[in-house]
Amino acid sequence: MGRIATVDALSQRNCFSGDSMCVLCEDFDESADHLLCGCCVASNVWSMVSRWCRVSPIFVFSVRDFLGLSDFSGLGELAKEAFHEILIVGAWCIWRARNNKRFNNSLKTAHDIFLDIRSLGFHLYRNRSRNKAISWANWCSFSLM
Repeated sequence: MGRIATVDALSQRNCFSGDSMCVLCEDFDESADHLLCGCCVASNVWSMVSRWCRVSPIFVFSVRDFLGLSDFSGLGELAKEAFHEILIVGAWCIWRARNNKRFNNSLKTAHDIFLDIRSLGFHLYRNRSRNKAISWANWCSFSLM
C-alpha cells in the first residue's frame, strides 16, 4: 500500500508541498483511503454502482477493504467477475476525475464518473471475460446471463 501518488503519499516522500485537501470534495486531506472510500464524491459513485449491480450498499473504510468487496458480494460467478472489474474501473475513473480536477481544473460529477465506469467497464468486461456475447442493454441492466 502507499503506492498511489496521492497528496499524503507524495508528502511522505518529500515530493509535494502544496494544498493537501481532496480536490473532489475539498473537505478532507487527500489520501488513497479518503479518495476511494471516504470522499463524498466516491461514496455517491459507489452508491450508484451498488444500485446498478444490485448489491448491498458499498461502505468501506480502506483500500484494502475495497479490494475484497467482490468476494462478499453474493453474486454468481459471472456477475462477481464483472463486479470486480467494475470496482477496478471505478477506482481508476475516480482517480482520473481527481487528476482532471487537480491538473486541468475540470470537475466531473459523481453521475458523470458513474457513466464512465459503466461505459469503460463494458468494454473491459466484453474483451476480457468468458461472456463475450454480452450486449450493451444487458450490461446496463446488469443481466450477465
